Amino acid sequence: MKLITEFFLVGGILMSILILFLLFRQKERALPQNILLCFFGFIFFYILNTYADFNDLDILNFLTFIFDDVTEIIIGPIIFMYVNAIFIKNYKFKNYYPHLIFPLTYVSLISIPIMVSILKEEFVFDYLKFLNVHKDFIFILFTLYMLVYFIMAYIKFEKFKTAYKSNFSNITDNDFNWVRHLLIGLIIVGCLDLILTILDFFNIDVDAVLFLFIPAMLLIFYLGYYGISQQKVLLPNFLIDNLETTISETPVKKVVLNFDKEEAATIEKNLDLLFEKEKPYLDENLSLQKLAEKLSLTDKKLSNFLNQYLKISFYDLINKHRVNAVKKMMNSNEYNNVTLLGIAYDAGFKSKTSFNRIFKKETGMSPSQFKSSL
Repeated sequence: MKLITEFFLVGGILMSILILFLLFRQKERALPQNILLCFFGFIFFYILNTYADFNDLDILNFLTFIFDDVTEIIIGPIIFMYVNAIFIKNYKFKNYYPHLIFPLTYVSLISIPIMVSILKEEFVFDYLKFLNVHKDFIFILFTLYMLVYFIMAYIKFEKFKTAYKSNFSNITDNDFNWVRHLLIGLIIVGCLDLILTILDFFNIDVDAVLFLFIPAMLLIFYLGYYGISQQKVLLPNFLIDNLETTISETPVKKVVLNFDKEEAATIEKNLDLLFEKEKPYLDENLSLQKLAEKLSLTDKKLSNFLNQYLKISFYDLINKHRVNAVKKMMNSNEYNNVTLLGIAYDAGFKSKTSFNRIFKKETGMSPSQFKSSL
């Protein structure tokens, strides 16, 4: 078991360094990457402290003690701020300072005095003795604190994801996978940590390495592997690149609006004319709001018209036209020397993955199969 623990510790340290490197090497980092750097920085030093403790490296253990002591109460707020920074353009970090008050207060009043106490080999303040006696119960509270933040971050993430998918034509579930897996993984590890802490409080022996440590390291390995194979996931602001507007976390509500036949026919006619003349679907960053403005409608009214009258979502409507545009380009001599991916980009698709998936959904064939059938 010692060899297995050593393997996962060293692997976790190396993978954390790799993730930090992938983030740090970006020349122009936005706020989400900087927050993620802080998160994995804490994770790196936390694992390093565990390694030092496991191998009786007293100096390294002392130097990294503060990270071990504060990680559980700081990474929750960090992840919560990270989710907000991904989706909110011009996100103001100062608005979330209150989330850091407790961790910073803890460092000042608890962590640093404990480090001084370690050097002096006695408690420098009497309240530290009280905390030491009740440390098992305090650990439960800290773990709960962390877990609540993870859950809050996931709830906010799901709200933002739904809102973005309701408003933008090139946002798919695949765009959110890395962040989603990160949050779900953290919630699972947080739950395991809470269970282990409660069992420890009641003096029930459980192998912490198998129950908590290995799952936590596997999460780090997975996130690192995903980052290597698809480095763009470590640039979460790709979700808001080139978007001229910022949306709230509340999606366009599907409120029933009554359209008389004349009004509905007029909107449909204007929409068809717009698609025929301007071909707005060729814009890879086309949003519900942009399309509504071109039709002199509100985004809410356009969304309701599409869903209730045409029985189609904005996302499906735009991508249906993009697929039709691709098929026309495939039949055109002008595009004989253009690759399928080049055609996809010209038709408004933003990635190869989404293009292949949407094209097959619409036609029942892959793009290459369809082209071969012509």
